[in-house]
Amino acid sequence: MNIVDVTNAEQYPWGEGCRGWHLLKRDDFSIIEECVPPGQSEQRHFHEHSRQFFYILQGEAVLEIEGHCYRLRSHQGIEIPPNVAHQFRNESESEVRFLVISVPKAQGDRISRQ
Repeated sequence: MNIVDVTNAEQYPWGEGCRGWHLLKRDDFSIIEECVPPGQSEQRHFHEHSRQFFYILQGEAVLEIEGHCYRLRSHQGIEIPPNVAHQFRNESESEVRFLVISVPKAQGDRISRQ
């Protein structure tokens, strides 16, 4: 058993100034902490197999899910089933930190959608 946090987890950059940390990286289950600067977003996409849960740790974000926008604040979360298009956006003036919990892992199961 090991204690994990952002100081010792595998880190990766994405997008424009965004960062992520693999807190738990298994094929059947993953937990990622991500940090998104103001004004940044990910590309709209879906996962064929992965079910995800986004949980806001700090800040405020907009999750667009199949054309509906949900504004999430600290200590709020939302589930996204497989095959549902979604996009995470930080429309605020501050960075947002959040967890993405995926079952099974979403890496390699991402299909872009306009």
